[in-house]
Amino acid sequence: MATKADFNAEEWDRLREGPAAAAVLVIAADKGGSLRESVALDQVASTLGIERSAGGPAPADDEG
Repeated sequence: MATKADFNAEEWDRLREGPAAAAVLVIAADKGGSLRESVALDQVASTLGIERSAGGPAPADDEG
């Protein structure tokens, strides 16, 4: 199993943001979405210390 020590700071930030980004995609895929889900996602994002823009998370770069 990988640990935080196996990743550099940028890689770790991407892994940390993954669950919230996945939640945004699931909500966006649902027709109309849900206000309750959006509020819950904002709470998750703030708990994880992730800044969310109005358009959702930025796509990951394919630099590696």
